[in-house]
Amino acid sequence: MHDHGNSEQLADAILACIEDPDMAKKLGDAARETCRRTYNSQVFADNVTQIYHDFFAGLTGREETHGYRVEGFTRGPPQALSPW
Repeated sequence: MHDHGNSEQLADAILACIEDPDMAKKLGDAARETCRRTYNSQVFADNVTQIYHDFFAGLTGREETHGYRVEGFTRGPPQALSPW
């Protein structure tokens, strides 16, 4: 709706939402759905698991590193890490 940092465009977009409540509702619904899909516990867990996997795999270039194994790694909760 507006370029980052362009306060004039932002003001115009806000006024457009005030003048057209149906458009404002559609924008709000779309934003809510985007947040629901993007910022949820499963996405967070997947991202953290991927960070751990990349870290451990990057230590030696293998999936078994410094006493930790990533057993049958799949994107999912961090319980895939094993200390032995």
